[in-house]
Amino acid sequence: MKLSKPEMKNLILEIFPLLSTEDIDFFLEITTYKNVRKGKIITDKVNNPNQMFFILEGFVRGFITDDQGQEKTILLRNKGHFIGDIGRIFYNSPPKYTYEAIKDVHVLYLDYNQFESIALEKPILSMLLINILKEIILVQSSRIESMILMNAKNRYLSLIKNNPDFLKEVQAKHIANYIGITPVSLSRIQKEIKNSEL
Repeated sequence: MKLSKPEMKNLILEIFPLLSTEDIDFFLEITTYKNVRKGKIITDKVNNPNQMFFILEGFVRGFITDDQGQEKTILLRNKGHFIGDIGRIFYNSPPKYTYEAIKDVHVLYLDYNQFESIALEKPILSMLLINILKEIILVQSSRIESMILMNAKNRYLSLIKNNPDFLKEVQAKHIANYIGITPVSLSRIQKEIKNSEL
């Protein structure tokens, strides 16, 4: 079911309470809304190289396909996040990532270059852009640190602590792949955690 414009505005305001109605209207003018069904691709390696998207509602998985054709989950995100292939957007690198709707999602597509040039003229959008970039850096650095410094159990606990809804919406095989273990190992960790709570 598609969202109405008032519903979209309410969701954006809930996520970015400092934006005025005028700012939200302007943001909606430079974006394209789409409702993507569960299991469908949101954007992939052949789309507009400068395209990003913002999740209004739902869950998204980003993955890379390796040389053996195996999908490697590199990203799990939900409502309120901007997503894009940063190497492609900033450096025109060859495309790497494919993004899939884990659950029906409502997204707003935007062209990064257009957004950046408009943000330079509107201070509130400039702050929004800076915060988006800060979040991307923080998420990536946290992910690198977790893969280097944490064992599998702690990576799982950290993911669930920060995103408890993932347990309900994301398949175990994607969670396992994201934290770098097999589904069997994930099941073992979940049993161990459950037994320790008894």
